[in-house]
Amino acid sequence: MTLALLVATAATPGAQSPPRPRVVLDGFHNREPQPHYRWDGRYAGGFSDLAGVLDTMAVLRTTVEEPLTPAVLSRADCLIIVDPDIPSESPDPQYISASEAQAVAGWVNGGGLLLLLGNDPGNAEFEHLNGLASRFGLRFLEKVHKDAKGNVKLTITVPPGNPVFSPGLQFYAVQVAPLEVTNPKAQVLLEDNGEPILAVVPYGRGRVLALGDPWLYNEYIHTRDNYQMAGQLLHWLLRPRP
Repeated sequence: MTLALLVATAATPGAQSPPRPRVVLDGFHNREPQPHYRWDGRYAGGFSDLAGVLDTMAVLRTTVEEPLTPAVLSRADCLIIVDPDIPSESPDPQYISASEAQAVAGWVNGGGLLLLLGNDPGNAEFEHLNGLASRFGLRFLEKVHKDAKGNVKLTITVPPGNPVFSPGLQFYAVQVAPLEVTNPKAQVLLEDNGEPILAVVPYGRGRVLALGDPWLYNEYIHTRDNYQMAGQLLHWLLRPRP
């Protein structure tokens, strides 16, 4: 898996272009009647601006509208699962099943890249999402994180030495569910007031990133340094690996 923009200058005349990374958005477990987090959504809760970031990276982005099976996952290099539905949001919420969690874990182990984006209590499903996250030593805590001043609107400055984000950039999110991290191989990328906010776990040949908020939807992707951080996160996640 190689990003076309990273290898374009090194391409030789007549050489076959490398395959474009396939970024797949899970549209099966989040499909509210009033849609959120869709590539083509230009409303505040849409992902159209995030789609624009990916489009500059020469990736293939699609949406899956069916359960996550090995066959479905074989069509993805990176999978984004965001804010699974609850009964108050959907008349027929589709929970992440044990068989889906097993399929996703096997896919990550084989080299898949998984981005888990949760949400705060009352707006997200925790039990089944954690059934998946726990396979990687992660758990979304069913509470809203508050900073040292008691605020639920978080601004976190990236410290020096962060492997993904440039130091000094400011992350912004609202009403985030913090993480419990038990995998000894995990790395906390962002934390606040002693609690992990964004973490990455190597798993087999793949990786899992988790954050308890949809974060990069249109309403907030241009707040503080979120847009720049989105680009850095996606480039890091999809970069060529040995």
